[in-house]
Amino acid sequence: MALFLLQRSGTDDDFAERFQTKEVVRVPGMAIYMNSDLDCTPPALIHNLQHNKVVHERVILLSIKTKEIPYVPPAERIEVYPLDNAFYRVVLHYGFMEDPDVPRDLALARQSGLAIELDKVSYFLGRERLLPTHRPGMAIWREQLFALMSRNVRDAADFFRLPPEQVVELGIRVEM
Repeated sequence: MALFLLQRSGTDDDFAERFQTKEVVRVPGMAIYMNSDLDCTPPALIHNLQHNKVVHERVILLSIKTKEIPYVPPAERIEVYPLDNAFYRVVLHYGFMEDPDVPRDLALARQSGLAIELDKVSYFLGRERLLPTHRPGMAIWREQLFALMSRNVRDAADFFRLPPEQVVELGIRVEM
């Protein structure tokens, strides 16, 4: 992920503080924003807020963590942390031999007091498109090759078994 996105997004606490001071429309439903970094607010959430100026009534900031064990028992699969303003930080843990199944495992959140209507939730994913430039640093042919390879990675929605009709992808173009 681009370094400037991480710097711009800030922590969940920083975001909650900024969120309280802004005029933002809350729309019905629940949104799940996936993010690999527990220390930053998902860039897709910030991007959506900047351009659409709306946030769902309930928001889950979801991270997936792979442990250095083959399998994680279901009792240790999920952590739920309530934040301010109907925001939640949820962490799903998987062993290195497991294939993630996010919808199946989000059902475990009910045990922690977070009820999720899995058939009505929207999953928001961020997508960065890398653009090669002639700026100093990496040779242009290397930037072009790296950008091409980044477009060929496996689709996150498929990898995490998200229902296709419930996935929203928000993209940003990033110059290398």
